[in-house]
Amino acid sequence: MNHSSRISGVGIKALFYGLRADRFTGEVSLNCGECTKSVFMQSGEISHCRSTLLDDRLGDVIYRAGKISLDLFVDLAGKVNSETRFGDLLISQGVCDLVELWEALNLQSKEILQSLAFYPLLDCEIKSDSAIKTPDYGLRFHWDSAIDEAIEEQALVKRFEKIARAHPQLTLDPKSLHLASTDFLRDIVSSIEEHKNFEVILDDHPPVSKNYVLQALFKLYSMSVITDSWDLFAQDLAGSAENELMAVVQHTNQIFRSIETVAYEHGVLGWDNAVTRANSILEQEFGQGVALVQEHGVQVSQLRKTIFLNTPFKKRARSELLRRWPISTVTLIQEGLKKALLYLLFDISNNKQLEDDARRIHAD
Repeated sequence: MNHSSRISGVGIKALFYGLRADRFTGEVSLNCGECTKSVFMQSGEISHCRSTLLDDRLGDVIYRAGKISLDLFVDLAGKVNSETRFGDLLISQGVCDLVELWEALNLQSKEILQSLAFYPLLDCEIKSDSAIKTPDYGLRFHWDSAIDEAIEEQALVKRFEKIARAHPQLTLDPKSLHLASTDFLRDIVSSIEEHKNFEVILDDHPPVSKNYVLQALFKLYSMSVITDSWDLFAQDLAGSAENELMAVVQHTNQIFRSIETVAYEHGVLGWDNAVTRANSILEQEFGQGVALVQEHGVQVSQLRKTIFLNTPFKKRARSELLRRWPISTVTLIQEGLKKALLYLLFDISNNKQLEDDARRIHAD
C-alpha cells in the first residue's frame, strides 16, 4: 500500500485507526509545511515517531516537559555531534538511567504524534515496508488515547487562540507565577512580561514552534498565571446544573468561614498549614487553579473554568456517575470540596478544646 493524500490535523484519528484495521506495516510521512513528521507502524500499531522539526529533538522535548533545566539543556546540546547523540550524553553524564531514557524517548514519540492534531493541513504519504526496523524501547503509552487527548486539546486551544487574538493584551497574576514551574514556562512568562501581547509573542517572537508556544500560553491561562477574563467556558455547566453548583459552593464557603472563625477564636496552631494542605486536596481533585481563599472561599467561575480544562475529572464524571453530565460534575465537586473541608475539620478536631465546635460545624 503506497499512496498520497491531504488531511486535516484532526483527521489523523481516522487515518491511523484505518491503518490499524489493515494491520499496516511501514511509514506514514506527514508534511506540515514547516517540517516533516514520520510515524512508523508494525502490524497496525505505532512503534515510534520522528520529526525534522528542531523543537521535536529529544533534548527540546524533555526541556519543555521540565525534565532538565535550561542550563543543562544548552550544555548537553553543545556536545551533540555525528557520533554522540543527546540520549548518550544523558546516560554518560548521569542525568538519567536507561529506564528514564526509555521514558524520555516515549515522551518524544508521544509529543510528535500529538502535535499532528494542531496542523490545519497535512500532506500525507503512506509507504508500505515489511522490513521496517522498530527501536528496542517500543511505546509505553496507548497511542489511540494520545490521539484522542490531542484532538480534544486542539479544539480548546484553537478556541482559546481565536478569542485571545480578539483581545491580545496579556496580564499576569504575580501570586500565581510560581505555577510556571519549569524553565520553559518561565521563558514564556518572560516573553509575556516583555511584550504583553498575545499576537506579538505568537507571531513575531515565538521562542519555539508556534504550536508549542500556543499550547504553553493556553496552559498558563488554564492555571490562572495569565489572568485575562476571556469567557471561553460559559457553556460547560448549564441550566439546573449551574444553579446546583452555585448552591454547593455557597454552602461550602459558609462551612469554611465557620471553621476559620473557630480556628482564629481559639488560636489554633497550624491553621495556615492546614489550609495549604486542603488546597492541595482541591488541586488533586480538580486540577491547578482552585483554592480555598481565606474570607472568600471558592469562586464558582474559577471552579467552572478549571474543571472544564481537567480531562481526567471530566472522564470521572462521565464514567463513574452513569454519564450524567453535567449534573454528575456537581456531585463530584461536592465530594471534592468535602474532602478538603473534612481535612480542616480533622485538624481542628485534634485539638481537644475544639471538639464540640468541630462536631457542631460538621453537623451543619
